[in-house]
Amino acid sequence: MENMNNQLTAQIKSAFNLSDNQISRLEDVLAKKTGKKVKISECTDTSLIGGLYINVGGYVIDGTVKKQLRNMMENLKRGGTDDIQFG
Repeated sequence: MENMNNQLTAQIKSAFNLSDNQISRLEDVLAKKTGKKVKISECTDTSLIGGLYINVGGYVIDGTVKKQLRNMMENLKRGGTDDIQFG
């Protein structure tokens, strides 16, 4: 969500509550990436298992464990083993 003050709201989902320090660091990183002041709106979703789901300025970054597991399962269903490393 964007407003008139050159500010964005980043909607962040995580499996666990983020500390104030983590939220502050995320705001800084996202501000550098977007060129705008960023305010975090946090939501906890334990089904994500771990990682973060970030929606800011129309962009989505899904770095959740749930997404990674879903991608691996889909790859295995297709018979793909290119991404699997042994040893």
